[in-house]
Amino acid sequence: MVQTETNHKMYSVVLNTLRKKLTAFVCFNLDE
Repeated sequence: MVQTETNHKMYSVVLNTLRKKLTAFVCFNLDE
């Protein structure tokens, strides 16, 4: 099913983006 594959890719991109933002946020707070 193409739709499921597309959703999975979108989900992976969103997760990676959130993880990067979370990592940057944590590092920024630790630098304070």
